[in-house]
Amino acid sequence: MIETGNLYLIPNLLGSDTVEEVIPQGIKHYIEKVNIIFVESPKIARKVIIGLGLKSSLDKIELISIKKGFSQELKQMTSDALISGKHIGIISDAGLPAIADPGNEIVKIAHTLNARVFPLTGPSSIFLGLMASGFNGQNFAFHGYLPKDPDNRQKKIRELEKLVYSTNQTQIFIETPYRNEYLFKDIISQCQKNTKICVAVNLTLPEQWIKVDSVENWRKNEINIRKKQCIFLIYK
Repeated sequence: MIETGNLYLIPNLLGSDTVEEVIPQGIKHYIEKVNIIFVESPKIARKVIIGLGLKSSLDKIELISIKKGFSQELKQMTSDALISGKHIGIISDAGLPAIADPGNEIVKIAHTLNARVFPLTGPSSIFLGLMASGFNGQNFAFHGYLPKDPDNRQKKIRELEKLVYSTNQTQIFIETPYRNEYLFKDIISQCQKNTKICVAVNLTLPEQWIKVDSVENWRKNEINIRKKQCIFLIYK
């Protein structure tokens, strides 16, 4: 049997926070092993590598962007690299790779070749938000981004609220920072007054704040979440 290279799923920061406070130092050991790292943005990937004190390692690592998707050429490159015994990494622009971020296609290829896959510990806004909400952590669903169209978005919010009450399941979703306010207005206009909403803002950053309240109370107070990294959770 051919001994393939390994695949390392490398965590990144959630924002402009401090590497030492968020990324385990043990990650350095794995980065020093890799020959190729697939990244969304090379600039952002370099920042976390340098922040871990591995600037010199960049000389031997090839950074390949998957921002525009994972082409057949990149799939073949992944297979060839692993088969030849090279170690590969993935770094997304924020948080954990392959969770609400690209990278799962690379993981699929690794498994088809029986390569070893190492998911490495790091921050995830999905799980940090759930932990801090007090909502049901035994049964939850993450939906990524809701529809851009207002009518479809409002319909989806109503559907998710129904799931909360019918399945006792926490519903989690995100939005791009410049549409946060529109989404939040739709949430508090479409959900029942007693439904609980958690808004977790700028997780792991110095300006982090997390608030849980009923829709009725959210309607009484204005919040400023424009252009901020947010994750939203619905429960009862």
